[in-house]
Amino acid sequence: MLEHLRRVQDGARDVYSLSNLSSWIEKYLRLEGRKFDMSGRYSFQKRIVNDTSRVVNTIKCAQIGLTTATIAYFLAAMATQRKFNVVYALPSQTDASKIVTTKIDPIINESSRLRQLADKNVATVELKQIGNNFLFCRGAKSETAALSISADCLVADEIDRSDPNVLKQFRSRLQASELAIIKQFSTPTIDGVGISKEAEVSRRYRSFAKCYCCGHVWLPSYHTDMKVPGYTADISEITRTNIQTLNWKASHWVCPSCGKDPQLHPSRLEWVCENSEESWEASTYYINPVVCCEVLKPAYLVRTSTEFNTRSEWLNQVLGETSTEDNEQVTRQDVEASFCQSLDSSEVHYLGADIGLLCTVAIGRKTQAGELLVVHRESIPVTNFIARRQELMKQYRIAVSVHDAFPYTPMIMQICDYDPNAYGTMPAGGNSPELFTIQEKVADADEGKLNLRIIKANRTRMLDEVMLLLKARSLLTARISSSEDDKYLAHLLSMKRSQVFVKEQLQFVWQKTTGEDHSLFALSYLNLATLLRGTVEPWATGSLGLVKSFTLKQKNFRLDFAS
Repeated sequence: MLEHLRRVQDGARDVYSLSNLSSWIEKYLRLEGRKFDMSGRYSFQKRIVNDTSRVVNTIKCAQIGLTTATIAYFLAAMATQRKFNVVYALPSQTDASKIVTTKIDPIINESSRLRQLADKNVATVELKQIGNNFLFCRGAKSETAALSISADCLVADEIDRSDPNVLKQFRSRLQASELAIIKQFSTPTIDGVGISKEAEVSRRYRSFAKCYCCGHVWLPSYHTDMKVPGYTADISEITRTNIQTLNWKASHWVCPSCGKDPQLHPSRLEWVCENSEESWEASTYYINPVVCCEVLKPAYLVRTSTEFNTRSEWLNQVLGETSTEDNEQVTRQDVEASFCQSLDSSEVHYLGADIGLLCTVAIGRKTQAGELLVVHRESIPVTNFIARRQELMKQYRIAVSVHDAFPYTPMIMQICDYDPNAYGTMPAGGNSPELFTIQEKVADADEGKLNLRIIKANRTRMLDEVMLLLKARSLLTARISSSEDDKYLAHLLSMKRSQVFVKEQLQFVWQKTTGEDHSLFALSYLNLATLLRGTVEPWATGSLGLVKSFTLKQKNFRLDFAS
């Protein structure tokens, strides 16, 4: 009885809010036989854990203990707050299971306060109970993972590797909460995707350093402020071949003011908001080797710069910077190199259309050498699309047309009803290696079916094909005007190719960043149309005969087309 009263008295004095959870963590949590220490080498963790912004993003280099610190944060919140249900989302369920086994369970088992609060009857890999609060551990691999969950906090780990559509579903599970806290972090991949995109709408904090020698305050960068004694070339030119000739073990940071080693230390670092005049509710912290100067030493940074398969992977993982290889993305140089003067011809052409309120059309043809020549680009209001399409069909002698089947499916069905060489497209499910398959539908008045022909296209491969044509300088586009060409350029650069987990497998997918992407999809549909040129009905390539199986609408369309 006395022991129970003592615990009640201790609990009454032991009151913690979300702004000082680091104190509770350092007092009560243990891992690997030691108390948590959020000072010294890992002092940056305390700032992130105690930040009470509704949304906290962290762009980080790898292996700096942030996953463990974030787990400590939500376990502490579950133990101290009246209502704090948590969804912990990782790229795949395999990742989630591994984290529970190797990190969450050991922290609970080694920390007596958590053991007292944990319900042993609710302790699976996917669900745990601490006090009155529940922890849901899920893989962000399918939208069903977010079903039947209500939470106050979403923790999203490695969001650049997670399915962004599933993460949206997880965020929706916070709608009923007064807190609706989001903590998300990741090693970055490319600009405008994942954690980098989240940072764009936040207050962004970077760690400035003060030189021990001269007191100069600046934002250090590996690219300009790393010194290898005796080496005068660009630091990026150090390779696994020449590093052995250098004194790389003596590498050190250098102050741009006095030229000496600034002796970086956590006590001489300060968080500075780069956009303090903006009133975003979210905060973003950039955790790089400067912030982790007691963990990631200069010699380690130089050595590892020579050990990764690609430079961009090292920049992502070790420096915590966005970067990607040029051969994995559509670049400005690729698009600018594709512009040329008029490509007009009397030959047969093909049409690709991305359908929306403003439909984007691309018309072109393939050469015998496999070049895709885009002779015409145009935006058409959806209300005028059918009429304008008819005009373009005659003007450019369109053999095959491929259209986005959504969201105006009835309009595409109408087009397919009278044009036997028109197709709608929709994304193919599964992991089929095929670029596309064709699903024919024949009109049947008795069953109420229209003549909608569907191309089920592998979206990633469809966009990859356009990228490869641009990379090979095998896609040429006729110029229109400076404004239209700039818009076209922006459309082609708005989608980024990155790796995420799809059904437990790491795959390349195309993700939208900012702006519009209609021209890129119109090109992809145009390319599909050219690949169908061997399947068209004879009338489309100039033959005058009517095909016996044509419907009356199709025969009338063919006669109108030929006139």
